[in-house]
Amino acid sequence: GQFSRVAGAAVTEGQRAAVGLSVKGTPLVANAGLPTGITLDNLANIGLGWNRLPEEAFEAFVGISGDGKPIGNLLAELGPKAALDVKAGIRVGIATGQSPREVANVIRQAAGMPLSRALTISRTEINRSHREATRLNYAANSNVVKGYRRLASKDEDTCMACIALDGTLYETNEPLDSHPNCRCAMVPETLTYQDLGLDIPEEPRPPSGQDWFNGQSKATQENMMGAKTFAAFQQGKVGLSDLVTTSTSTVWGKSSTVKSVKALGL
Repeated sequence: GQFSRVAGAAVTEGQRAAVGLSVKGTPLVANAGLPTGITLDNLANIGLGWNRLPEEAFEAFVGISGDGKPIGNLLAELGPKAALDVKAGIRVGIATGQSPREVANVIRQAAGMPLSRALTISRTEINRSHREATRLNYAANSNVVKGYRRLASKDEDTCMACIALDGTLYETNEPLDSHPNCRCAMVPETLTYQDLGLDIPEEPRPPSGQDWFNGQSKATQENMMGAKTFAAFQQGKVGLSDLVTTSTSTVWGKSSTVKSVKALGL
């Protein structure tokens, strides 16, 4: 109980900092996303200024988890669950004749899970607050931001669902379908030269997640996909888009994750 109070306060403070970072950073990101030679100051001169929302507009993202529960309540559930897992480990150990050392390993794992889960909750909820504040800023500036694109972190630790969805265009009223520990960012889709009535060729888009993945070594691709999925991918039985499944959780909201090998029919 004491842990949940202290950790809940720490996560809430992290959310507040993340929201503040979004409020300051979103116009800078939008400015960087505009075509070369166009700035928010230029747009303000033609009546397309950047709207700054009042702080109270973001309070809904602070201290609250994805399912609407206070953060402290979400963390408080970890203690009783750990106690049950420890008791179950002892019962199974006695029933199956495990050695005290084996039972101790089970107990250590069960007792360590709350910290691991608390870190997942912390990362996920702080990132969610940042993303939602960013999305709210984008939505309030639809005269400049037409939507946003998903930008995945492109490294070996990135899940294949995020790689496959990299570059996907979302409307500003649509929350990002992230998942626990997701590292994806939301890049604004800003006005183009054509939108501004300028006859200038559009600038090329950055490489997609699929382009990045195709450029990796076979060892890296197999490590990211798993052996069975990678074998099917090489044989042309599955594509990157086939790996994504989207579900709705009462805790995490809408989430896009990687299909299991079973779900892929492999």
